[in-house]
Amino acid sequence: MRVAPGIAFALCTGLIAAPAHSVVVRHDADPALYRATSADIPALVDMPESGQGVLIAPEWVLTVAHTVVWRTDDLASVTIGGRERAVAQVIVHPDYAEPPGPAPDGSIKPIMDGSFAMRDIALVRLREPVTDIAPVQLFEGPIEEGDILTLFGKGQGGTGLTGALSIYPQRGILRRARNEVAEVLPNWIGIRFDRGADALPDEGSIGRGDSGGPWMIDQAGEMRVVALGSWSYWDGAPEDFRAGAYGLTTYHTRVAAYRDWIEATIAGA
Repeated sequence: MRVAPGIAFALCTGLIAAPAHSVVVRHDADPALYRATSADIPALVDMPESGQGVLIAPEWVLTVAHTVVWRTDDLASVTIGGRERAVAQVIVHPDYAEPPGPAPDGSIKPIMDGSFAMRDIALVRLREPVTDIAPVQLFEGPIEEGDILTLFGKGQGGTGLTGALSIYPQRGILRRARNEVAEVLPNWIGIRFDRGADALPDEGSIGRGDSGGPWMIDQAGEMRVVALGSWSYWDGAPEDFRAGAYGLTTYHTRVAAYRDWIEATIAGA
C-alpha cells in the first residue's frame, strides 16, 4: 500500500521482529475468518521484502508500478510458490509518474490529486516460465458498486481501530479479507473500510506492504483478478493518518483499464 511519496508516515519500511500478522481486519471479528493458505492463491507473488503481484502468464507477473519502479535495473528475483524465480525484465507503464510532494502550505491535496492521475501498474518478465503453478486469469465483465471482492495479502497487520501497526513486519503470513466495492472509476476501484453493521463479517483493508496484492472476484467458480492494492486517500493532517483505519477509502489499480497495454506488452516481448 502507498500513500504518496512526500509523507514520511506513509513510507515506513523498517522490518522488525514481531508476530507475523497481516492485512488490517475488524477489531471485533474472529481471526479464523481471515485465514488463508497458499492453496487459496498459488499464483500470488512475493516481491523482495514488501509488496505482492500475481502470475498472469507462465513468464509474466502483474504488479503495481510503485513496488518496482525504483528497482527496474536490479530486481533479481521474486518468489512464487515458495521458490525464487529469476527476473529478466521490469516494464513500468509508460505513463506512470510519482505524485508530487505536498503544497508549500503543507497541504497534501497535490499528493492525492497526483495519485489519482498516476498509472500504477507494471509487468515483470521472468527468465524461465513457471511450470508448476497455474497463472490466474484477469476478470472480464463489469464491476459495480456493492460487488464483493476478496483481498489476499501479507502486509502489515492491525485492526480498523489501530490501523496497520508498525510493530508488525511488512511481510507476514498470508491472510484474506473481503470488502464491497464503494466506487468504480475508469482506472481505480475504491474500497471503504466500514465497521459494525455496515461491514461484512470478514471485512478488511490493505496495510503497508500490501501493494500489488490482488483483489479478486468469483467468476463462474474461479477467482479472477479485478484490481491490485495501491494507495489510501486522506484529506486530514498528515500526522493523524493511520493506514488501514476504519472509514478510509483505498484505491486499487483497476486491471481492466490496462488490458490492452498488458496484452500488447506481452505480445511485443
